[in-house]
Amino acid sequence: MYRVMIVDDEALERQGLLLILDKQFGKELEIIDVSNGKKAIEMAYQVKPEFVFMDMKMPGIDGIEAIKAIKEISPNTKFVVVSAYDSFYYAQKAINANVFAYLLKPVKRKDIIECMDNLLKSQKVEITRMHDELELRQQIQELKPFYEQEFIQSIVYNNTEKLQSLSKMQLLEHRLDLSCCVLLEIDLEHVDQLKEVQELNFLKKRIEEKISQYFKDYTNSVLGRASENRFLGILAIDPEEDLNIASKNVSLLAERLVRNIKAETGIDIRVGIGQVVENVDRIGLSYQESLKALTDQSLNSQVTLFSLIENPSEDYREYPFEEERMLCEKVLLGLKEDAEGLYDYVFQWIHTEIQDMEEKRIKFLEFITVLDRQISEKINESDWRSDSRLLLDRQLESQDVLKLKTQLWNEISNVIHKINLLRDNNMDSIINKAKSYIQKNYVHEISLEEIAQHVAVSPYYFSKLFKQETGENFIDYLTQVRIEKAKEMLRTTDLSMKMIARRVGYKDPNYFSRVFKKVTKMKPSDFKQK
Repeated sequence: MYRVMIVDDEALERQGLLLILDKQFGKELEIIDVSNGKKAIEMAYQVKPEFVFMDMKMPGIDGIEAIKAIKEISPNTKFVVVSAYDSFYYAQKAINANVFAYLLKPVKRKDIIECMDNLLKSQKVEITRMHDELELRQQIQELKPFYEQEFIQSIVYNNTEKLQSLSKMQLLEHRLDLSCCVLLEIDLEHVDQLKEVQELNFLKKRIEEKISQYFKDYTNSVLGRASENRFLGILAIDPEEDLNIASKNVSLLAERLVRNIKAETGIDIRVGIGQVVENVDRIGLSYQESLKALTDQSLNSQVTLFSLIENPSEDYREYPFEEERMLCEKVLLGLKEDAEGLYDYVFQWIHTEIQDMEEKRIKFLEFITVLDRQISEKINESDWRSDSRLLLDRQLESQDVLKLKTQLWNEISNVIHKINLLRDNNMDSIINKAKSYIQKNYVHEISLEEIAQHVAVSPYYFSKLFKQETGENFIDYLTQVRIEKAKEMLRTTDLSMKMIARRVGYKDPNYFSRVFKKVTKMKPSDFKQK
């Protein structure tokens, strides 16, 4: 029920208005009447009314003063001024107070009913809009971690097109017009080799949680995985802050994190920090600087600022990101000959440009991770990833890089072959499997992440594919399924609205009614009587 307060110093006026509203809208309204502005303000503290019918001229606190005071207590309250003064002066005061309507005494019954009807319609529209906004916000919150990871991966793999696209979508919580990259690497090289794999995985999980918490505490940041043992954080910098001080603060944050993780887990992490850049398009440069700082040994420090490296541009190698991106594209398109030429180029660059064997092994791992990530968005190829990494470790231990090149290409060729076989029926299979899952589970809460996991693809890819293949997003389809089931129950059963709402996945029957009306253009009760 909605709360309505009538404020008028004339008892007959209050009673007349109360009787009209109660007779016409009694089931929807809880009506309170008070005799002056002071009592209206006191009552507003207690009941927070949705609507107030306010007399303009009263002893003591007048109508306009009371409206201003109540707005501070209950900002969403709507006001109707009821006044015997037909003058521009009072009308202007009411307009300035942003009232919903201005009624002149004596007010006709039909005008009161029409005004109240408009108030209720306006309130219901606002409630619907609020629910829609909350639902949209919830969807964005569910998608946010996936978009942040996509954003990080776009920086790591220099996918400028996707980076710009994700920036324009404005799904990131913070603006990154002024920011710097912080690259963190878990140093497992000196970890006791006797540690069990399970124990190492547990330690890595604890480190990941600690890093995530530190970046959350920083507030304006985005964090994601750059590779198996590396994390990339993007820290937004306050435009009012001195850049030298900002860089120092970021360095201090990293040093605290390094000390904390060492104390808790006994494992070292190394950190490279890029310089502050002025827009999203240049974040890739800050990442390259953080990568250079991370691998630089000249300062013998666990936390290295790129700006402190001597001659940082000397021997600064530019990785062939564009060729790598094109290689992934050709693999996913199943174009073996085109992919082979690009594979040769990227592999040769890694082999010839990187001399240190451990750094070379890391770069090969990153290269495989890029391919694997792209492939896993299309098909379920986890076996390819794990086999390739075992192969990588085995071949690099024997220093036989050329043999590794041949065997890795054979693995990629197998994937291209599978992609060509699955291309025609894979999309239909994913969509049909998702639809079947929704049909069986619509009564429960279903998240995008849950259904993407069920069909074995990433949430980002599933969302894009579902929209592309069906013409509607996953939430709209789920809603349509639920409403169709509700229509069937309305036609064939005598179940209450509350029970039907629960049986089609809605805990709140009022929200169910709003969604039903939005989809069918009629209330559930009207549909049942049709």
